[in-house]
Amino acid sequence: MKNLLVILISGGFLFACIKHVVIPPPLPQVDLSSTFIADTNGVQIGYATDINGFFVQATNYREILSSPQPSNIKYYSAILSSNLTDMFKVSIGRDYWDAASGPFPSVNQFRVYFESMLNVSLPFSDNANQGIMLEWRDANNQLWKTSETSPLPQSFIFTSISQESDEEGDYVKFTAIFSATFYSPDMSQQRTLNNGQFVGYFKNN
Repeated sequence: MKNLLVILISGGFLFACIKHVVIPPPLPQVDLSSTFIADTNGVQIGYATDINGFFVQATNYREILSSPQPSNIKYYSAILSSNLTDMFKVSIGRDYWDAASGPFPSVNQFRVYFESMLNVSLPFSDNANQGIMLEWRDANNQLWKTSETSPLPQSFIFTSISQESDEEGDYVKFTAIFSATFYSPDMSQQRTLNNGQFVGYFKNN
């Protein structure tokens, strides 16, 4: 009886010491799935994140100047692969802000900058200094770029813009349609991408 009493007391003490662990809910994450399609020479090409090693690399380049001089920023969004040479990249610039307010434009300015371009045919600009530049690297590892001096018709239009944020940063998600002529680095060769669509995103920080 004494042994039974000891066991019951010990078991009750052990049960009383069990602590309930509260597992916090997962933090919300922005859906950053991206796709690219276009027609070239009668053949459709396409890339999608998480297929054949494709992922999006969203970066930016900032030129920080002392206030009250305006600082400026360019944004880049590229879909590329860890397995293949193929790549498509959009570069756009420049937006301006006062660096005294922070190292990046505010989230509101970031959003308004891109919303102002919605459903507008944007100008092409070498190095994306005052508009859009597109780059495409094909399956043969040949790099092609658009040119602001191209005599051929070209267009790039954002058809959808939305700003979202999570613990990792602030994003502008977009859908863009385009058709353009791309040139080799020495401008001696050209390729055309028609009926293009890129679903991607830019990151502000």
